Amino acid sequence: MSLPPPAAVPLARADQVQADSGFVDVLDRAGASLVVTAAPGQAICIGAEGGGLTVDATRIIHPFGTAFDGARLALTSRRTVEMYALSRQLAAPYPAAPGRYDAIFVPVGNWRTGECLLHEIHLDGPSIVAANTLFSCISRSDMRHSFEPLWKPPFISALMPEDRCHLNSFAADAQGRIRFVTAFAETDARRGYRDVPLDSGVVIDVMHNTVIAKGLGMPHSVRVFDETLFVLDSATGSLWRMNLETRKGEAMLRLPGFTRGMRRLGDVLIIGISPLRDTAKARELPVFADNPDCKAGLAAVDFHTGKVLGMLRLPETIVEVLDITIVPGARRLHIQNPAADNLVAIETPAAVYWLSAEEPLPQLPAQS
Repeated sequence: MSLPPPAAVPLARADQVQADSGFVDVLDRAGASLVVTAAPGQAICIGAEGGGLTVDATRIIHPFGTAFDGARLALTSRRTVEMYALSRQLAAPYPAAPGRYDAIFVPVGNWRTGECLLHEIHLDGPSIVAANTLFSCISRSDMRHSFEPLWKPPFISALMPEDRCHLNSFAADAQGRIRFVTAFAETDARRGYRDVPLDSGVVIDVMHNTVIAKGLGMPHSVRVFDETLFVLDSATGSLWRMNLETRKGEAMLRLPGFTRGMRRLGDVLIIGISPLRDTAKARELPVFADNPDCKAGLAAVDFHTGKVLGMLRLPETIVEVLDITIVPGARRLHIQNPAADNLVAIETPAAVYWLSAEEPLPQLPAQS
């Protein structure tokens, strides 16, 4: 499939999102919402209340990676990082939908990184650490430079905007140290990963500069939970895990689509599922041999056993799930787009205000 222009695709609506009772129950019991970045061009908030789903979507231009630190939400695009602040006080009096939401993200900043294709990000105080896919490295952005390189794979000879190995995700430990990254191949030429066998994907140990797992197909979303490494073998739709002590790995399950985007919600893994891109058809990905007509959606998977607890299906207009993040304590979540609602949010320690963007600015007194 080819991607239609984002503005031509309607935003996802609650009546178009279908989930079985198992998926709804996972979200309802957790009292949390998901922020799902999706193509074409939107971020979808999904929660649950009273045994039913809550769904809200916002137009975002070319979204990709997302991160939440308890107070701020960051969304990446090809050239920018959009920053939002979480407010519960602004939610109830939101003029566009009074009383509908229990939490709202309002835009507070825009970082222009330039063309980097930041796939995954982590909020680190005032800066952002990212899988800088175009430059084949892990980088930091802090509004002083486009980015500062922190680490590159040992097989990458130079930092160039050439997407040499499709480095796309990273995992940090409890101390915030970057431990592992994924790449499609150990290649050092411009888009070299496209010219190698499909199973050339690797997981790299950043601390030791060594490859610890090979033979993966287009790996994404590497994570470390309880000293166990989890990674999505996307070309086969598999969830793969490795015991970090024994360095032995296994596939836990196979899902019906291209897997990308994974977060842990208690004892449940939320995993994104996407249909087949036109650009991937020529590679004959194994996952689509048995699932030629798969749809975009999410799976809730038991962290310990790999059992699928529930599935959610997104509208057919959604052609890719890109990333997922979890917002605890919010069941009815919204991401504000001032260009769409023509409203300006103001929050101080003592009060909140909603203003119309069309209200005239106060006039300055004439100078004598």
